[in-house]
Amino acid sequence: MTDLTRILILALASAAPSLLFRADTITLTDGTTAHGSLQGREADFVILEIHRNQTTGYQRFSPRQIRHIHFTETFHEDDQAILKLADYLGLLRKEDEDKLVNHLDRYLSSDAPLAALSYAKLWKSKLAQSENIERIDRLLITSALACQLVDEAAIHARSYIQNHPSPRKQSVARLALAQAYLKRGLTEAALWQASFPLAHGADNPIDLQRCRELAAQCYRKLGYPAVAERLVFEDENETESEATRTIVFTPPSLVETSLDFSQLLKSQPKP
Repeated sequence: MTDLTRILILALASAAPSLLFRADTITLTDGTTAHGSLQGREADFVILEIHRNQTTGYQRFSPRQIRHIHFTETFHEDDQAILKLADYLGLLRKEDEDKLVNHLDRYLSSDAPLAALSYAKLWKSKLAQSENIERIDRLLITSALACQLVDEAAIHARSYIQNHPSPRKQSVARLALAQAYLKRGLTEAALWQASFPLAHGADNPIDLQRCRELAAQCYRKLGYPAVAERLVFEDENETESEATRTIVFTPPSLVETSLDFSQLLKSQPKP
């Protein structure tokens, strides 16, 4: 070992607190920061390993003290290592929380819906970002449906409708409820739910198409194949509102009426 190498090693060792061991950063609510290596949580406290003057110590932080946590390590959405972030849910920066929820989307798209459902249940109450809470609520429904757990999906759907009142966001929840009613042989109730996004529109066109197909299935079961065909082969050049609001809803209980969807849904019972 040359003298220059020894000098470099000594210089790095003396600079350890600022260079070698500042892997992670905790920003506290008073604006101060603590640097070290995050070691997980213990009795809800965040544990930080700190190196000073060639000694190692541990410091505990209450979640109430922490504004957010920054990781020097780069976590990728397609890497299992990203699950380490879950230990710090509620304390993460938005971009890190986004990555965790994106990872669950990857589980769902890679034919692992049970994993997506399980993690979504664990994480839902710990999320801090409102948009991610909405995404997790939706994920609970879609992953339960993908697992063919229709009754569980209906439970999540009712919760979703209660927590997210915007009709355009409710298409997947209405779809889940419609499938649950259809499973129980309640075809007219299923049609009520599948029709809701057709009247109000939907932010997700795939959900809207699935609701249209399920509504057509219900119409056939109720003995109205012509209305079903009109739903399925609707002119693609028509806008969503123009096309759907002119279809007449005629289940047995309303056979003497002629309501368009917008009028019909004013009297729709709660799910």
